[in-house]
Amino acid sequence: MRVLFLHQNFPGQFRHVALALQQQGDEVLALVPAGHSLPQIIPTRSYPFDTRQARTNLTLAGRYTDRVARGAAVAAVMRQLKGEGFTPDLVVGHCGWGETLFVRDVWPDSRILLHA
Repeated sequence: MRVLFLHQNFPGQFRHVALALQQQGDEVLALVPAGHSLPQIIPTRSYPFDTRQARTNLTLAGRYTDRVARGAAVAAVMRQLKGEGFTPDLVVGHCGWGETLFVRDVWPDSRILLHA
């Protein structure tokens, strides 16, 4: 099975699940923001993201803009992965940061498991 993890602080709460899937022979990959400094326990790709560029002066609009901008940055790398022939059977992510917003646009048939 192919599993893609989307989380700005990966591995976070997904450490044990990702390692267990990898140990049983599944193909696992994580997408993290560029400059991510946490351990890369599985193969990892990064997406460019600058919070300062995504924010506006309004707090609520800033949060919304931040999440959509992060989702768009992740979607660009997901499209690259798709172009390279990678199609996950399962996408795992945290729904609160925007990274999972556009999964269905790239891989409409992949299953999605969201952590809130």
